[in-house]
Amino acid sequence: MNRNSITLFLMVISTAVWGQRKNWALPDFGVVQYAGSIGFVSVGAGYDVFKSKARFSMHYGFIPSTKGGPLNVLTTKFFYKPKYYSLSNRLKLNPFDIGIMGSFHYGDNFEERWPDGVHPKGYYWWHPAIRLHIAMETSLTYLFPKDHRFTSITGYYEFNTNELYLVSYIKNARTIKPWDIVKLGAGVRVSF
Repeated sequence: MNRNSITLFLMVISTAVWGQRKNWALPDFGVVQYAGSIGFVSVGAGYDVFKSKARFSMHYGFIPSTKGGPLNVLTTKFFYKPKYYSLSNRLKLNPFDIGIMGSFHYGDNFEERWPDGVHPKGYYWWHPAIRLHIAMETSLTYLFPKDHRFTSITGYYEFNTNELYLVSYIKNARTIKPWDIVKLGAGVRVSF
């Protein structure tokens, strides 16, 4: 997928998200996440869309030099919420939200494209700084009373893999195990 395709995809998602909102500038939630392919720690904000059946969010993640950085990661996520279960009046379980993510890594070790003349054209098919992910999330949400400052708080686990890991697994299934390509993140989302 080239840069123009990614830009077009993000524009379509953004139009769908902001076209439904009365005040598009104010996010519906804030989020903090640990790990999960988008930084050692990341922060972001997002919007509930399609009558709260999906959510779109943007994140900034950082990896310090002690963990392999310094590296900055910009990520967009789109998750669909097919089913939730009410455990009580205030507690909801989303066992299986499915999503896609796009991340852009920038720092001294990443370029948008491979340098010309170093490798034959097409030798590396992927972009060094751009990753596309498929993801799954499991979450537990607590709904605050109506007069509370926030509407809810959600704790979640997110599992994801990217296109580079997935192709590597398919081509090397004898030596790479599924758990080698799946990354885990955990986070907290607070809805306003």
